[in-house]
Amino acid sequence: MDILKCLPPEISVKILSFLNLKDILNCSLVCRLWYDLTNTNLVWKRFWEEDIPLKECEASKDFGWILSQPCKWKLYFMNHKKIIHNWEEDRYKRHEINGRWINSTAYDGKTLVINNHGLEVYRIEKGNLVHCQKLSFKKYDAYMCATNTSYIVVKYKPLILVYHLINDRYKVAHMLYIRDRDSKLICSKEIRVLNEVNEQSSLYTVGSNLMCILGHTLYVYMPHVKIMYAWNMKEMICLIEIKAHMSDFLYDKERVYICVNDSITGYDERARMCFAVTPHWNIYKMHVNNHVLVAVGDGHSEVDICAWDKQTGTLLYNKKMFVSADCLLHPTKDILVDVLDAWPLEKKEIFACNIKDNMILWRTLIGEYSILGDLHSIVADRFLLFFTYSRHIVDIHDAKYGNYLYSLYGVDDDDVFASYDILIYAKNKSVKLVVHVYS
Repeated sequence: MDILKCLPPEISVKILSFLNLKDILNCSLVCRLWYDLTNTNLVWKRFWEEDIPLKECEASKDFGWILSQPCKWKLYFMNHKKIIHNWEEDRYKRHEINGRWINSTAYDGKTLVINNHGLEVYRIEKGNLVHCQKLSFKKYDAYMCATNTSYIVVKYKPLILVYHLINDRYKVAHMLYIRDRDSKLICSKEIRVLNEVNEQSSLYTVGSNLMCILGHTLYVYMPHVKIMYAWNMKEMICLIEIKAHMSDFLYDKERVYICVNDSITGYDERARMCFAVTPHWNIYKMHVNNHVLVAVGDGHSEVDICAWDKQTGTLLYNKKMFVSADCLLHPTKDILVDVLDAWPLEKKEIFACNIKDNMILWRTLIGEYSILGDLHSIVADRFLLFFTYSRHIVDIHDAKYGNYLYSLYGVDDDDVFASYDILIYAKNKSVKLVVHVYS
């Protein structure tokens, strides 16, 4: 007797929503009814990790669906697994585009903005780069931008331009600037005012990368006046001004985390303070994953580590660990990943260490060509790692076990931009950028 036939569909779906992934897949093979009951958003949405970007996708048209096509959240899940598999197998669509600066690249999982004597706006659709628009502003050169598709915000030397997406085109909504040393953020919608802004009035530090978008709110740090502003781009009002010398700045989908010396404060998209925490030592770097916020002290062989629940600010760990200050936090687990010299082998070694008990989970030696290394990460459930060396080689490892996967060659040092489903790099100081799309 098929018990699911005897129950109302909503009850059957509720029961199925408690099963794990393997059981759901097995249930979907029983019969047409069970396939339809498992092919629902309620069942599949709970398998989604909150920090994974939502990639718009469609069911493959070259696959004859005998039954109904997958539901929306099942498609999201299938597409995510496809992206991870493509990273592991080094499968991608390769594109070359004109471009110059990796550090002014912005990407939110849908919209890609690249600096090429003006900002080129692309959409990534089915593994292809689709050019949408070029944004340029007089003689000024953009050196930083941020996007959440609805908005593109661009830092030029004398000002900040806010573009808004209207009818599939980005148009200047307003501009922001500070006159001389006055700390007040000035907003204008008049294009003629752009010509009146003194280029020397607001020279930002080029190295400052403290800018992000949460919803309709722009968080931007002005280093010349040492103020962090939270600016509501829809209502065109300044929500808060935080006057301090920022030592670090971090954000995720929910919050912005601002570090000043030995304290961290979290703010939401309405610029409301969520919590403030203090480890009582100077913070060298912050990390955040899907459930913890970690502060790392300065040091080379043993450093102070503090971790808090990122929702409440509750202290979880406060200890010393044998990692360097440049370690990385796993995006889904309480694990730190680091690189060190493996003497007397004259090689380097990467390792993963559990924050809770300081237990080493795995160690892996890096190849013989490894002379200098910088650690980079890609947000994915297998947490792929980058190791960039002076011989223009990038190694990619699987951080679940530390296994070496493959290498990229001819990549300029430090000119790598990696995100969920794309990799961008300048190849041998050329004027073109190479884009790998894994979705």
